[in-house]
Amino acid sequence: IEGQKKADAKFLVDKKTQLDKDEKIIGEYLAKNNITATVKSPMGVHIQILTPGTDKITDSSNVKINYTGQTLAGVVFDSNTDTKFGHKEPYLVSMGAPQVIKGWIESLNMLSKGAKARVFIPSALGYGEQGNGSSIPPNENLIFDMEVIDLLSPQQAQAEQMAAQQKQQQQMMEQQKKMEALSKKSAPDSVKKN
Repeated sequence: IEGQKKADAKFLVDKKTQLDKDEKIIGEYLAKNNITATVKSPMGVHIQILTPGTDKITDSSNVKINYTGQTLAGVVFDSNTDTKFGHKEPYLVSMGAPQVIKGWIESLNMLSKGAKARVFIPSALGYGEQGNGSSIPPNENLIFDMEVIDLLSPQQAQAEQMAAQQKQQQQMMEQQKKMEALSKKSAPDSVKKN
């Protein structure tokens, strides 16, 4: 934990200029849209808690969430509650070894099981100056609607991850069989002799 605190402090110094710009943009957005009921995380994520939860998320929690992400302009770029994005399963975040943007960790650290919140993430805590694909330009501030569905033990989280991997492997095998069947169907029945 001490090493993480030092890394976070260095990050804040390195990203101060961008974080200051992001804070101004997010502050103007919140004011323009009359959003006042927010709390601010230590790194600068604004969190509007819509429904408080019960059990507090810790650094060792495994958190199942539903989410929808959009830009401040309202362009939705990902969601696990909308089938058009190709995945409709709750997303599992391991707080001890996160593989998500810093803004999510900051947000989740302020939430509890059962909470629903809208979080406003500075670009420096999101995808930064590189952006992400065509939907998230460089230095884009983000909004995520989040619902904390459950907190899992390490054993429960591992079992869920294994089940998800097995499901993904099964889907890949089914897709491969379909492709092979299509390939056989489109191949000529026989080669004619002259």
